[in-house]
Amino acid sequence: MKLVRSFFNAISMYSRIPVPAGLTGEDAGYVMAFFPVAGIVIAAAQYLVFLALKSLGASDILCASVAVCIPLIITGGIHLDGFMDMSDALSSYREKEKRLEILKDPHIGAFAVIKTVVLVLIYFGALYEAEASGDKSMLSVLCLSYVFSRIMSGFLALYGKSAKQDGSLYLIKKSAKKKAVTVILVLELASAGYAAVYLAPVAAVSMIVAMAVTYVICAFISERAIGGVTGDTAGWALCTAECAAACVVAAVILITGSGMI
Repeated sequence: MKLVRSFFNAISMYSRIPVPAGLTGEDAGYVMAFFPVAGIVIAAAQYLVFLALKSLGASDILCASVAVCIPLIITGGIHLDGFMDMSDALSSYREKEKRLEILKDPHIGAFAVIKTVVLVLIYFGALYEAEASGDKSMLSVLCLSYVFSRIMSGFLALYGKSAKQDGSLYLIKKSAKKKAVTVILVLELASAGYAAVYLAPVAAVSMIVAMAVTYVICAFISERAIGGVTGDTAGWALCTAECAAACVVAAVILITGSGMI
């Protein structure tokens, strides 16, 4: 039952999909192991919507615009909220304690808006290149980035240093069945990695490496800036890594003309 409750809590916390939930210490043990399920839902939705729009004769611009919105619709923007909060905190150039206070502030500043606009523009442009290529293998690999980002977030939550001793992420980290969750995440990473490499080897390997490097850099910056990882920094890292993934896939398309090599 703990696995079932962890599954529902993961879906409830990281998406807007209506499921029974209510996080307690006992129910948090395997939450991060099921975090990638939300990524699978986003990946499937994005790919199916793309196929549906293309069958209706939609333009690549419309397809890319909808693709940008799908993760926000399914997650409710929880990760983008973290990206905006962290953008404000980093741009304040204040001490760690003040940056942590900024993360708690429900208001957003100018830097959050500016950086979010830049993120969305870059992300949209990269998605447009992928959509315009018409390469379904490339699009499939790109959709899998939502799974990889959540697997890597699981590792970040488990092994990253906590910046504070409260919050949902701290509760999950404290209650996590670390060894079991790690094994599950490794198996998920291997499965998603095999699928991506089978579809488009060069694009898949390039994307996975770029996302991993992005997470390492974000973890380093988070520790230097605020003393470790919080829910907001995890959301910031996830958004940044997914944007990096889209840019790398777009670059492979532009350089090679195909994701199949």
